[in-house]
Amino acid sequence: MTKPPVTEAELARVDGAGADVPAAGEPPAAGGPATSAAPSTTPATAGPVLTGPAGEAAADPRRWRALPVILIASFMSLFDVFVVNVAAPSIGSDLNASNAGLELVVGGYSFTYAAALVTGGRLGDRFGRRRIYLLGMAVFTAASALCGLAPNEAVLIGGRLLQGAGAAAMVPQVLALISVTFPPPERPRAFAFFGVTIGLGGVCGQVLGGVLLDLDIFGLGWRPIFLVNVPIGLAALVGARRLVRESRSARAERLDPVGLGTLTLGIGLVLVPLTLGRDEGCRCGRGSRSPAGCWCWAGSPPGRPGWRAPAGIRSSRRPWCAPGRSSAGWS
Repeated sequence: MTKPPVTEAELARVDGAGADVPAAGEPPAAGGPATSAAPSTTPATAGPVLTGPAGEAAADPRRWRALPVILIASFMSLFDVFVVNVAAPSIGSDLNASNAGLELVVGGYSFTYAAALVTGGRLGDRFGRRRIYLLGMAVFTAASALCGLAPNEAVLIGGRLLQGAGAAAMVPQVLALISVTFPPPERPRAFAFFGVTIGLGGVCGQVLGGVLLDLDIFGLGWRPIFLVNVPIGLAALVGARRLVRESRSARAERLDPVGLGTLTLGIGLVLVPLTLGRDEGCRCGRGSRSPAGCWCWAGSPPGRPGWRAPAGIRSSRRPWCAPGRSSAGWS
């Protein structure tokens, strides 16, 4: 009895990373190449990125056009860290913001970014890196528009927190997408572009921030430093949908909501008293009635009964954290 011909579907085996690899010991399909598996014919935006030996042979021909789109996330995330430092005086004057409010505008972004960064990477590994990149970019762009249109400091702080969450979702996908999009011989060059982008993001945040403030576009003052992200973000969304392949990890780490909550709470316990303490008239002694003052006192080693200063350091007898004094209480 004649054995039926082996079909191409029977020859193809999907490895852990999504690459099509012929099964061991089976001959290639008739008329096919004798030395390597045929590249997948699935559309670039529909299937996972090919990695491994077969994936290297079937590298995405649009990978160098996709690289600038991927790197936009890193540029924008760093740009918005530094640009606000330049615009802080103008923001405070225009919105009549308090010192604590300005500190939250600057630090709130970094707070949510740092707290959610690991979770953003795991979401990309589990649900698809391109998908989470698009989600993070959409959130970041919308939050930038919210910041640019903010009527008061509370809305601006909320927009900055949302910006940080969007950055935490899109930035971890950058290095992962570069790794799976480019074959090993081309990765050093792609990572070199990544390094240049990191440097440009920090420099442009300070230089272009000052330029935008000086130009006072349409009389908007500081608002263009946020609104400039909107067209860039929309262009990145369109480019990512067209040029970036989807990929995910075959062995993705599970999400850790308990760890995320604990990390967020821990950072918040440090950030909030340090930010609000001065405006609250923080006095960390036992007689303090200020919530921020009590919080600061409870977290300070000198405030605990029986605590003694290390040798060579003289503890101040004056109330700790009094307005205008160091929160550490040393003199």
